[in-house]
Amino acid sequence: MTDAARAALADAVSLWRLTPAVAKDVIDAATDALVAGLDSPSLRILAGEPASATAYELADLIDDTMCELGLADVLEDDVQRAALAAMLRRLRAGRVRPGELVSWAHVCIGHGGHDDAQPFVQLDDVYDLWASEGHDLGLLDRWTHEEADAFLAGLPSPGRADEWMSGPPPAATPARPPVARPSPPRRGRFARLFARRRS
Repeated sequence: MTDAARAALADAVSLWRLTPAVAKDVIDAATDALVAGLDSPSLRILAGEPASATAYELADLIDDTMCELGLADVLEDDVQRAALAAMLRRLRAGRVRPGELVSWAHVCIGHGGHDDAQPFVQLDDVYDLWASEGHDLGLLDRWTHEEADAFLAGLPSPGRADEWMSGPPPAATPARPPVARPSPPRRGRFARLFARRRS
């Protein structure tokens, strides 16, 4: 339980470093960490801070908390990559939906951000495009999860950007059943007799 609380606090701090104007998430994570059994002097103070606390008021306190809990390495990670990883773990846990994830990436990281985040930023554009054209977004949800799995595993992007912009693959055309050809009409007895007489 404490391991999960440490991980949740680390993710909350990673997100706070990217968007320090939003303090509630990291304060809630500090409170949950205390309840789970983690403890340190700075953690107790952090958990008691109001959601309206400013980045200036929290910066040193968060640094001290992470150092006291042996999580100082979180403060050294690339800010955008660390925040993205935190959001992707929330995606995996079902706490955010794929569309929400890529929208967050577009707003908080953007097209000028870290190269590794660009597949998610671009996917937000594709979600908007496909939604405006009335396409099913379920395929985009699956592609977002593929990108998330690759990123968290340290693998390169699956590289589906060309597929995204070209639109969803066309639905398979169902095979047409063979057309039964009518059998030629059987010649009646009188027709056969008439044919023999002509011959």
